[in-house]
Amino acid sequence: MFKTIYHRFRAQKKLQDCYKLLEEGARLQLQEGQLNCGVELAQMLVEAYVRDNASCSRDNMQRVLYIIDAFPRPQTDTDGSNDAVEQCSKVTLAAIKWAKRHNNATTTVQKLHDKLAAYMWECHGWKGLGQVSQHYIRGKDMTGFAAALAQSVGEGNPEEEDLFVARAVLQLLAVGKGNGLDEKLEDAHELLQSYESMMRRGLPDTPLMHFINLLIKALEHRSLKLAEMLQTTYSVSLAWEPQLSGLLQRIKQVYLGAQSSGGMQEMMSSMLQMLTSGGS
Repeated sequence: MFKTIYHRFRAQKKLQDCYKLLEEGARLQLQEGQLNCGVELAQMLVEAYVRDNASCSRDNMQRVLYIIDAFPRPQTDTDGSNDAVEQCSKVTLAAIKWAKRHNNATTTVQKLHDKLAAYMWECHGWKGLGQVSQHYIRGKDMTGFAAALAQSVGEGNPEEEDLFVARAVLQLLAVGKGNGLDEKLEDAHELLQSYESMMRRGLPDTPLMHFINLLIKALEHRSLKLAEMLQTTYSVSLAWEPQLSGLLQRIKQVYLGAQSSGGMQEMMSSMLQMLTSGGS
């Protein structure tokens, strides 16, 4: 029924009626548990936006956000809602791709990433932190990201708290662009402050946390020399997880003009660059 009316509106060039119908239809189907039907209508909405070169307006973006809110939530702690999360991801990533076709759509893209991250977190919890983080680091909801980190530390291995936090900060910085360092540093400060507030204490007094705080200062001063000195000084702590060195190399290259180091580190940095550029 929805598709029939949609095509009728489209033939009459009533585009706003088309969009409203698809949004309301998708929400209704999703709320009634008709996942496939709801997703089909949601995808039709995004495809219509692309076809019509629809502007990245507040109303157009809000329709997508309303649809994401309508996706089913897990009913029990063990209900991972994997299919729903996968379908929601497809719809949201398609909407992000549409938004990025327009200038000055950064805020819209960030909101979509935040909304998807929150939904993934609600469905998967701390076991899905890796996937959730890939969207929080591209959004602006540092309070939500900090809450996810705090809960993950509580339910994971508390002895690895500094690793959880350090990885999150480095991932956040690594997805930025050369001219966006100040914004990313603000996000990093907000993430750490929100995390401390939720934990009701300061960050762990460990070498890895000292490194993160000093790295932020090095970036504030745009000092490649200081960043490389820190990398050498804290090499043992960074060796805990190979990903950390790769993220650091990416950060130095993007913001400080570091040259490629070659070898395994270069390969790790290249892989991280492909991952971080894909959904930004």
